[in-house]
Amino acid sequence: MSEEGKCKKMELAKGEKNFLKNVVEDLRELGKFSIKYKEIYEFEDENLSLVCSSFQNWLNNIFTYMNSRLQARYFHANDSRDFMELNEKIEEFVSNLYKQKIALRKEYSDKISEINTFISKYNGTNVPESFLKIDIIKTEPVFYFEETIVKKDKKIKLEIIGEGSYAKVYKYYDEDYEEWFAVKKLKGEDSKEIERFRREFSTMEKLNSPFIVKVYKYLESENKYIMEYLDTTLFDYIQKTKPNMEKIKQIIRQILGCFLYLSQNDILHRDISPYNILIKKYDNNVLIKVSDFGLVKTEESFLTSTNTDIKGSLNDPQLRVVGFKNYEIRHETYALSQLITFLLTGKRNFSNIKNKKIKAFIEKGMSDLENRFQNMEEFSTEVKKLLRELN
Repeated sequence: MSEEGKCKKMELAKGEKNFLKNVVEDLRELGKFSIKYKEIYEFEDENLSLVCSSFQNWLNNIFTYMNSRLQARYFHANDSRDFMELNEKIEEFVSNLYKQKIALRKEYSDKISEINTFISKYNGTNVPESFLKIDIIKTEPVFYFEETIVKKDKKIKLEIIGEGSYAKVYKYYDEDYEEWFAVKKLKGEDSKEIERFRREFSTMEKLNSPFIVKVYKYLESENKYIMEYLDTTLFDYIQKTKPNMEKIKQIIRQILGCFLYLSQNDILHRDISPYNILIKKYDNNVLIKVSDFGLVKTEESFLTSTNTDIKGSLNDPQLRVVGFKNYEIRHETYALSQLITFLLTGKRNFSNIKNKKIKAFIEKGMSDLENRFQNMEEFSTEVKKLLRELN
């Protein structure tokens, strides 16, 4: 694993290491040992990664079973006891890591607390109607080291809400402002990644647009910064709320406004995706906020090398040939064409789009370099025309 892929080294006490070794042996004896999720845990201590992997697999198996029993509204006795045993094991695990406090993601800890209010210790369990389907977390860790932020000599516990390839995102409630804030923390200690992380903050700090996430303070010694907290990603908002066409058009116009502003300031985002655009919900409206400027390219940028990975999920595959350092506005319109088409159709595969106008738009947007949209002004004009023509 490269240096930038590693998380910050966490020193465990000798007693903690012995405890983890015993937990691994115990899990093997119970038939609950699993390496299924080991790769998403980048802890220095291998046994800690193995324990977290095993517990996450155990939790996911139980939660999958519970989801399958929602129609019957009944958990069998053996499965109820299996959950209770797991709950006890996790509580013991968390309480015995005293030097480096470890925590369970809130989505899971809240579900466990809810289940504990009705689970039967000795018999099968009748499940209340209020108990809803559990979202199973398979691609991110559910255990993490607790982070805190110090405010007026008071430590405030941070709650993890997301994790990417090079950073984790937490949230916390500020009692003085009576408002939630987010904290983005760099995972690695590689000097190039630290410089890129600083540049992400400084770029966002200079920008002044309602469609870009606001950042507030960079904490140099901890490689993290404070920013505004948003409700959800654009992808999750689209998938879960299924907004009507008028709402979709409103979102698209906001996206155009943001990327026209960036283009006018000679800034290329280079990591466009529905996961890097966040949503702020209001009573009768939504506001998009573009985030994740870690791959941003400006006139002053000097960090991009020829061999940089093509990380953006919607990026032109030809960048692998020409090199990411040669990314330009026509690569930006390529990614934006896919984003707009996803919003208009809900599809991620564009091969069988029936609407001829949308089909013509995406075909031009993903054409070869000379035949696609050449700048943001042309792209914006074409998108606005398309929106007027759609019912």
